[in-house]
Amino acid sequence: MIALITGASSGIGLELARLFAKDGVNLVLVNNAGTQVYGEFNYANLEHLSAMLQVNNTALIELTHRLLPGMIKRKFGFILNLGSSGSFAPGPLNAVFCASKAFVLSFSQALGAELSETGISVTTLCPGATKTNFINRHGLQNVRIFRYVMAANRVAEIGYRAMWQKKPVVVAGWVNLLQVISFQFMAPFFPLTPPVWLMAIGRLFMGKTRSSRKPEHLVKEFK
Repeated sequence: MIALITGASSGIGLELARLFAKDGVNLVLVNNAGTQVYGEFNYANLEHLSAMLQVNNTALIELTHRLLPGMIKRKFGFILNLGSSGSFAPGPLNAVFCASKAFVLSFSQALGAELSETGISVTTLCPGATKTNFINRHGLQNVRIFRYVMAANRVAEIGYRAMWQKKPVVVAGWVNLLQVISFQFMAPFFPLTPPVWLMAIGRLFMGKTRSSRKPEHLVKEFK
């Protein structure tokens, strides 16, 4: 009975680990580990951005590639990847993070299609802002996107249930679902949207914070 969960020391990963511990688990890969950098791309620390992509994307790809052959051989397994509500739209002040999560969603959907006849399912859990110690530690209580957050255990429960139900994508929380639906409706128009409008949307969600321009110290670890 095996469950491999990355980023399981706190937050969503820890809550998922607790759920798996209650059940007998076989051949499950949970790519939960991730990092996030807020602020304008121009002011971001390049090393932080590279590290974020390494964790959010490269590690996910490498780990999945290494463990997938065993699942295919047994014709059974589950893969749960952590996306984001930001997977569905460009995110000013969160540009690289949202792009990295769009990658996770696209990769997961494509992989799920490739594995559709193998007995292996791929689920992408897409939460919005989630309650962690990071919010208080960095004084972000007044940032709009963090005013209405879900508890990590609730997000984990939604993802856990969706994985066993073999759902390809699940958005955690009805507020986030409404946001994603609106993004999907607007998606055809994003390429034509004036940059100033996209920036206004970014500021609507992120608000004005002391870190909105220089985000080097805001490297969030999802564990």
